[in-house]
Amino acid sequence: MILSSNRGDSIFPFSRTVEYDSNILVMRSDESSKLKVYAGQRTLDLEVIRQADGVPIRLCDTSEMLSVGKFRAMVFAGDLSVDLQILGATADVLSSVVRRFGVHTDALEILTIVIAEKVNRLLLPKLLAGRSVYGDRAGDGSCHFGYGVDVNKGVVVLVRPDGWIGCCAELGNNGVLERYFDGFLVPNA
Repeated sequence: MILSSNRGDSIFPFSRTVEYDSNILVMRSDESSKLKVYAGQRTLDLEVIRQADGVPIRLCDTSEMLSVGKFRAMVFAGDLSVDLQILGATADVLSSVVRRFGVHTDALEILTIVIAEKVNRLLLPKLLAGRSVYGDRAGDGSCHFGYGVDVNKGVVVLVRPDGWIGCCAELGNNGVLERYFDGFLVPNA
């Protein structure tokens, strides 16, 4: 773990200045280096619009995002110019994690974040079209840009139950997601 501070010689673990090195729950990949966030850092708390009711919320400040022992897959789907087949394949991998490892469905929450004020959920794969669909604040892409996501490629950011990023993978690079979960979950017999 690396502790740092911007306050002179004092070392105080502010939420964004603590970083965890690679370990069984932190898998850094080449793709992480392209983002503004990467595995081992705290999740950024940016504003999104909940599509179910149009209410602006912060990613880390809502009751549905509190640490309740869940992994979260934040699927940044860009402006949906992302190939929907690639998005579907990513949904399939996340679904297979639940099946292969016997993970209770509630142990992996999937948040879909798109650059749009309103989203036609019928365009999304079923797994990604649930109640946890969010629009990037006012459709301006600020959440995507805050994370450093290329809106034409999209990214999955896997967040551990403690709110720290465990892994990042470009949409379509599903091997990274599988290797991450293979590293610490035991498959069903």
